[in-house]
Amino acid sequence: MNNQSVKNFFSLLWQDYLQLTPQATVIQEALKQHNPELINDHVAFRTFDIAGMDIDCLEQYLFSLNYEVLDSYRFPDKHLSACAYIHPDKKIAKIFLSQLHIDQLSEQSQQIISHKLSTSTPLAKDNSLFYSGRHWGLPSWDEYKILRSESEYAAWLMAVGFHANHFTLDVNAFNSGSDRQFDWLSLIKLMESNHIAMNPEGGVIKGSPEVLLEQASTIADDIHIEFDQGPKTIKSCFYEFAKRFPQADGQEYQGFVAANANQIFSSTNTT
Repeated sequence: MNNQSVKNFFSLLWQDYLQLTPQATVIQEALKQHNPELINDHVAFRTFDIAGMDIDCLEQYLFSLNYEVLDSYRFPDKHLSACAYIHPDKKIAKIFLSQLHIDQLSEQSQQIISHKLSTSTPLAKDNSLFYSGRHWGLPSWDEYKILRSESEYAAWLMAVGFHANHFTLDVNAFNSGSDRQFDWLSLIKLMESNHIAMNPEGGVIKGSPEVLLEQASTIADDIHIEFDQGPKTIKSCFYEFAKRFPQADGQEYQGFVAANANQIFSSTNTT
């Protein structure tokens, strides 16, 4: 398979993401003033650990695009597990796919999720599933708040559905082609000057050169959804920045750091 299928996938994914993430247009326009070619480090998705939509199922669509498993991760405090995938063509973005373990939630939350998912419409049997939205009935506002009190991830996924949760700037590639070198302070100031709020959990910069990966993320955009009690504002999607460091063999680290990701998840938390 040539890379055209992957490029088409990312093109459609990006268009869908922009509908939920107006800040991405602002961010990219600001960045392109310094480097017109922006390279995406990775894209992230969320799902449930139930048959037909769990990681084992969804990764088959990634394999059809020539992706390979890179590594796996666990987030016990958030009831999540995840896998990362890498493409043989290093210019093509990595993918981070996480899933919520429903049976680790309270009985009340399990019942809300199971009831809604039992009425879901059939899922696409190809990679268009990743930008197909919500296939189940919207929970009531009270149900949403119950889920959110236990798992922001669960509430977000039940309300928003399948979309790219975030795209990520490859800071290394950006600097290699930029008209100036952007350190973290410069990037953050650029975001502030464009009224883009950053995720402060664990510090704006998550990670370190010692773990071979530094990351920062914005606070997700607001989206208005018509719940049973009227229109409510919740979080949609966000944008991330990733800076990678060389390993002992001199090659740039390609994996992820669970502690970083654990803090990045909070970019969609309701404030």
